[in-house]
Amino acid sequence: MRKAFLLYSVVFVILLVSCDSSNGASDHSVLNNEVDNYEVTQTYAETAQGDFVFRLVSGREEYQEGESVQLYGEIEYVGEEPM
Repeated sequence: MRKAFLLYSVVFVILLVSCDSSNGASDHSVLNNEVDNYEVTQTYAETAQGDFVFRLVSGREEYQEGESVQLYGEIEYVGEEPM
């Protein structure tokens, strides 16, 4: 029983350490100058997956730092209605 606990503890620690994102460079990180130079082209996005349509709408094109962001989201079922 003690060996099993030790084994699970070691596996847990290895998994925990492997999830560390503070290892420096990340391919998914966004630089501040990329955000500053980004031009907003729309405040509305929509995508469909299966029988659902997902929509996300922003109140404005651009917000100032520290300002509250106004977002509205909607999920619509577009499949057949049950009889």
